[in-house]
Amino acid sequence: MGIVSLEVWGMVEIYTLGNFDIKLEDVSILKAVGNKQRLIKLFKYLLTFHGKKLLPERIIEDLWQDEYTQPLRALRTQISRVRSMFPEEMRDSASFFSIEFIDGYYVFNLHEDCYVDFIQMQKCIDEIDSDGGNKDCEEIVHLFKGEYLGELGDEEWLVPVRSMFDRMYIKSLSKYLQHLMNNGEYSKILTICEEAMRYKPYEEPLHLFFMEALDALGETRYAINHYSFCTTKLYRELGETPSDRMKELYKRIKNGNGNSNNHKPILQLDNVDGNINNCIDRVGALVCDTRQFEFIYSFEKLQTEREKPDLYLGILTLDQSGLVRNGEIDVEKSTKDFIGSIQFNLRKGDVISQWNSNQVLLLSKISDECGVECLMERIQNCFFNYVEHNKLSLNIKIKKIV
Repeated sequence: MGIVSLEVWGMVEIYTLGNFDIKLEDVSILKAVGNKQRLIKLFKYLLTFHGKKLLPERIIEDLWQDEYTQPLRALRTQISRVRSMFPEEMRDSASFFSIEFIDGYYVFNLHEDCYVDFIQMQKCIDEIDSDGGNKDCEEIVHLFKGEYLGELGDEEWLVPVRSMFDRMYIKSLSKYLQHLMNNGEYSKILTICEEAMRYKPYEEPLHLFFMEALDALGETRYAINHYSFCTTKLYRELGETPSDRMKELYKRIKNGNGNSNNHKPILQLDNVDGNINNCIDRVGALVCDTRQFEFIYSFEKLQTEREKPDLYLGILTLDQSGLVRNGEIDVEKSTKDFIGSIQFNLRKGDVISQWNSNQVLLLSKISDECGVECLMERIQNCFFNYVEHNKLSLNIKIKKIV
């Protein structure tokens, strides 16, 4: 096969936001390049700083540090290999870039017939800054498919670059979601947020828009459930508590639904069924929507890691006998703190939920009676370590579900 020209193959496309790839005519050429990870990494580095002057010493420090006894010579060799790392039959079509050495600096340049996703995202940002166009915001939403060069891990030179792209993405996405919110396009907000939360699960603005859209569509219960899910995830994985804005939105949604915690009845083990809305048809298979299915599937998947368990229901009650008359707010806060502490000490697959201002529901699968005692001991230890037990007392009731 002879040399193939760029005109024949068409535009080269490089994707960095998500899975890295280089394509010609929508066909990946990475397999043709072969297993040249060191060269590909150097290419990614140069691409990141395209058009900028790079000192050889800086490249060596960022990528290799003490790997070579003659690092400058090694860098020259690697640069030469990057220039020719594409297969011979694609050599001309792969000339979408050049690497020059000018006045002691390496400069990586892209040619005109080349598309790069992060460069396109930067162009959209510039358009937004100049005319505030929502079409550009929408394009950014579709461009972002994950962390910039995520396959490289947490390399120091990547941190500021990723932070910049993250800021661009969240800023533009928030602007676009607000535009959709103003136009009442709530279903579209849900679709975009669900996709975006795959890549940015800890970005609070996404969860705020998602909850507001659910509430606007009358899916208030799912909005409340999502609050519990995302705040638990943030606390468990990042140690962060919800912002005042999110707590205010939650209160507004919950008050609109008329289900304030403080107005629920005192719970007893024997009347749980009577107080919980039994909306599931007990005959035949469970029929539910996709969101319920995703939640139940994730939960049941966790259960496969446990063997021969029995199901136990528990009620944990914080008594305020030692508090002053106006101490109900303290009880509410203590209950939330209590939940935040026990969630790390319970096992994967256990379920907890705040029922009212001072009671917590617990669902756990335990294989023997000793497991019940261990569970109660862990809960009591959390209570004494994290709650003002000199002002409150803890009452634990657990029974096996037959």
